[in-house]
Amino acid sequence: MPWTRPSTVPFPSVWLRFQAKGLDSPEPVWYVVQDVPEDRFEDAVRFMSHFFPHDEQLNEALGFVDDPLALEESIGLWRDMVRQRVSLVCFREGSSEIVGANMLGVSCKADQKREERFGSAILQTIYDTTKYVSKQANLYERYGVQEYLSAMGLSVDPKYRGRGIATELLRARIPLCRAVGIRLTSTCFTGAGSQIAAARAGYTEDYSVTYGELKAIDARFDFPGIETKPCKYMSYRIESGTRSGVLFSPSTIGDPIAAEIAHTSRIVRHTRRLFLCFAYLIGCVTAMYLRRRGEERSINSE
Repeated sequence: MPWTRPSTVPFPSVWLRFQAKGLDSPEPVWYVVQDVPEDRFEDAVRFMSHFFPHDEQLNEALGFVDDPLALEESIGLWRDMVRQRVSLVCFREGSSEIVGANMLGVSCKADQKREERFGSAILQTIYDTTKYVSKQANLYERYGVQEYLSAMGLSVDPKYRGRGIATELLRARIPLCRAVGIRLTSTCFTGAGSQIAAARAGYTEDYSVTYGELKAIDARFDFPGIETKPCKYMSYRIESGTRSGVLFSPSTIGDPIAAEIAHTSRIVRHTRRLFLCFAYLIGCVTAMYLRRRGEERSINSE
């Protein structure tokens, strides 16, 4: 049975809010990472089709941009993924311009033997390579899960690069997974940039192999010019028993004032919890002190 997003998790939701420099000045501005809204599905797919073919080093090594069929079939995959309602998009707060996107889907153990067949030889090679690396990572047995949040592409608009946006997109998967009940997010990170971003977001390596080693294993896995570079499967395990990770209600999306109010309210709630914990601790210490004084007085009176 295909995975579906729980109806109890609001859609779309904002999962992460962070500050980075803006476009016109070095002063920091607020950004949000959220679910791709349904009315922006096609915009997100267009964003990926515009940037991802040029960004990804496997695409570059095989000449993906010169293969219209590879792009057409990738677009079909991205459309299927956004309909699962777990793909992420980054906006500047108060703006509808897409800054970055991460196309996500849920991979299930029951479907792991299914093989995808493509008309494009280039896309087939990329798929088969990442499928092989995934098998070596052995995620279902390693982590004891039946499903995990996987990905097929992360891109950031070139004019917004250098702001850590890729790292924040990867980090936003964590509260998303907590909210929808998924305990693991894993991806085949094929280039140094995404591998560094994943490490900064707290992901750890499950399996690493160079492209030269992959070619020695199977001649189909041939990526000219990057033989010495590593391909890494990396994961972030989400601890069970955590509460929902929704940061803001959907009504705050695109509204900086509402988002600021929600953010302030969240801080107040956390401060109140800390105060109550501190008060409880003080009460325990005071009770222990009074009990000990009482025992000392009893001994002295004897």
